[in-house]
Amino acid sequence: MKMEMYAWGFAGIYDKVLKKDFTPMRKQLTMSLQNKGYYYRYMHGKLPLSPRQQQIIQDLFEAFGYDRHVKFDKMEMRYVFQVDREK
Repeated sequence: MKMEMYAWGFAGIYDKVLKKDFTPMRKQLTMSLQNKGYYYRYMHGKLPLSPRQQQIIQDLFEAFGYDRHVKFDKMEMRYVFQVDREK
């Protein structure tokens, strides 16, 4: 068992994004988060974003030339249970 930081919601991440970048960024992020349904659940804080998903969002912003330090709506430490497969 370990602790990981999960994020909830990202409604304001596009506030400083230029209009020309908004649509391609949103499309790439939607694909990265599986589909539109999941995208909106993550965006509105209905589902938590794993550290890996947060990294994907930060990498996308950096790839478009924006600050990679994206501000999520809420952060929360969670226990993550892992199965030791080496036994």
